[in-house]
Amino acid sequence: MAKWRQINGVWYNVDFTGWRLSNGQWVQGQGGADATAPVLSLPTGTKTGSTTASGTVTTDEGNGTLYYYASTNSSETAATIKASGDSQAVSASGVQNVSFTGLSPSTTYYAHYVQDDAATNESNAVSSTSFTTDAAAALVQGSLALLGVGA
Repeated sequence: MAKWRQINGVWYNVDFTGWRLSNGQWVQGQGGADATAPVLSLPTGTKTGSTTASGTVTTDEGNGTLYYYASTNSSETAATIKASGDSQAVSASGVQNVSFTGLSPSTTYYAHYVQDDAATNESNAVSSTSFTTDAAAALVQGSLALLGVGA
């Protein structure tokens, strides 16, 4: 809504909401504040053992914090990823590499990612296709005998 004031017999709109001074000119917009959220894409998750996995995700912003979480659900909310997973600093745009540990053997997982940039803008939450950890290493009877078990 316009705010009109009369100054020396001339009416002026003095509502500066949404305007800022930039290089001596009045322009609309927020100015230097970062209001753009990062965009994540190409999420992956790959088993590396019976209790471990690796993952990657691509970001278009090279700052802030990347949160990542492996779960048995095909999708997770940003809040769950942040509360339940791990995090690492993002120092460059492009592919980010992560490691998952403490997983269960022979279990199907999905890797989930979300990023907050330095201005705390939250990205989209993305999830990988499924991956299944390896089976736990089996002990054979001969190995138990060598250890003196069951003798």
